[in-house]
Amino acid sequence: MFCFFAIAPHAPVLAPTIGKDEAAKKAAKTLEAIQDLEEKLYLSKPETIIIISPHGNPPPGTFVVEMNKEYNLNLKEFGDFKTKKKFLPNSRLLESVRHRAIDEGIPVGLETYEKLNYGAAIPLLLLTANLPKVKIIPINTADLDLKTHFEFGKMIREAIAKSGSERVAVIASADLSDKLRDDSPGGFSPRGKEFDETVLRYIETKNVTGILGMDADIIKDGGGCGLKSIVTLLGAMDKINCEPQTFSYEAPFGIGLLVEHFKLQ
Repeated sequence: MFCFFAIAPHAPVLAPTIGKDEAAKKAAKTLEAIQDLEEKLYLSKPETIIIISPHGNPPPGTFVVEMNKEYNLNLKEFGDFKTKKKFLPNSRLLESVRHRAIDEGIPVGLETYEKLNYGAAIPLLLLTANLPKVKIIPINTADLDLKTHFEFGKMIREAIAKSGSERVAVIASADLSDKLRDDSPGGFSPRGKEFDETVLRYIETKNVTGILGMDADIIKDGGGCGLKSIVTLLGAMDKINCEPQTFSYEAPFGIGLLVEHFKLQ
């Protein structure tokens, strides 16, 4: 059964060992919201977290479910050689998701990445300090259209529904536009703000049709890497009564940072 749904940012600067005092000051609103989200996750008592990342390296036209005996979380690529954490997989649920995808004709590969990509690592680092025994299922989005991601999310819902009574949380790792200012990672685009405002409006009004039908130019020019993660999450939530709660949105580093909780009704 599902016990928790959320969207969390993955900007590395949010990690305390990377952003340090600068992030604490500039992104105080986001970090406070993440603390609130961490508490909600803890209280939901998850046994497994499905983390959906847009920063894997899947083969063309294929989703990837990462499988390993254990997963290593570290931030060495960002100059932090001290932060280390390990997670175990929920192998049974992972196989249920993969086989369900195969049955539905959805292209899903199985990869044995030992190190978590930062899209998975940052939210897990920020949200699981008080969940030392939680297992994970890392999933990477694909270079496929939004509708296929939504169908993939629905398939995840169906696989979990048939898997038994384990408590499962789903977190979409998603930054919004990286083109909000001249010093943004993607440079500036006037469509960056439009992209973020559109995504926020559709989430807050539960307008899935609107998100799936977003103008391709807004998506391309808006620069939001996490849209496919969000759409996969929305697919997993399909037909489940949830109320969106925006804990925070800000862009102190020129990247749209959204912390969203979906309260189960």
